[in-house]
Amino acid sequence: MHLRCHTTMLGAALLLASLFGPASHAAPPRLVLAHDASPPPGLARLSDQIADIQRTMHSRFGIDTVYIVGGSARSVLDATYGFQRLKMRDLDLFAVSNTRGRATRTLTGRLARQLAGLGYHKHPLENRLRGDPTRGKRGINNNAGYGFFLDRPGDETVVDISLLHSPAALQLNGPLNIDRIKIPIRAGQSLIDVWKQMRGKPYHHLVQSGVVQDQDKGYIGWRTGRLKLVNPGDIWADVERMKPRLVKSFLKAGARMPRALVRQLRAMPQQRARDPELELRYTQRVLELPLEQAAQGLTLLRKLRAPALNDPRVTQSARYRQVAAHTARAVPRRWPDVGKTHKVPQQTAAAISAAR
Repeated sequence: MHLRCHTTMLGAALLLASLFGPASHAAPPRLVLAHDASPPPGLARLSDQIADIQRTMHSRFGIDTVYIVGGSARSVLDATYGFQRLKMRDLDLFAVSNTRGRATRTLTGRLARQLAGLGYHKHPLENRLRGDPTRGKRGINNNAGYGFFLDRPGDETVVDISLLHSPAALQLNGPLNIDRIKIPIRAGQSLIDVWKQMRGKPYHHLVQSGVVQDQDKGYIGWRTGRLKLVNPGDIWADVERMKPRLVKSFLKAGARMPRALVRQLRAMPQQRARDPELELRYTQRVLELPLEQAAQGLTLLRKLRAPALNDPRVTQSARYRQVAAHTARAVPRRWPDVGKTHKVPQQTAAAISAAR
């Protein structure tokens, strides 16, 4: 019976993965940073902030590598290649502790207290749950490690630090290819040092050499709207939390969510105990997008029957009323079948010409 249940769960996750395909046929940009490029505004300050955290991790706890991950990694790359200025809500930093269970929790707590000494206000420790269909029912509440948020007066971003048990636990993070980009910063390096290694080299060479970890072509997917499901674990385990997260990812990438995926998400059971506060937070972030995107997001969330849309804190907010009114006025139209169609930034175009 247990094997049958395990097989059914894994099969459902694989079926979900099959629904994701390229959302567009936009030509991928050729990404080359000029040999004489200067760091984008804000990168040096971000580098110094990470260096302070990294020194503490290495000197006090022997952690050799910290990773900028997901949306934070995309923001660094977008600024590097001139698509937009460096700006992020949260700075997502991951590290591997090579410990287990309570030992990881204890180590994370000690790290949080040490970093509070740098002037940060630390928030309580949190589990870092990552669904793992290969473990059957035990994988629903699989805890990959622990983390905490830090904020400090004068810093534009909130730091979100995760200390994960193992490299395998690190690989469970992020469902989509665009979520799984990582920029490793090793002991003795800074973010500026890593950025300097990017000059004069095509992006795919950076991936091949490990300067950027992006084996699933996440950044090209981000720039072209080609989203691909790489790890369905969190969706399989916690579909209600992931509905607004997926909506936001597709909208920000300029991609169309497949109708088959909408139907599948609506039909999927919620396996993990729900966390209404997280569902609320992610739904509000969809509504905070630019008005046209937020209206599309609200339409999608309604189609997905997202439970957070029944929360009075959403429906009675001024932003919800504004987005709902815009949605009601909007003329129905087909979603675009292509992803982003950005002009190539001037510095990138110059580097491409020089490389020919």
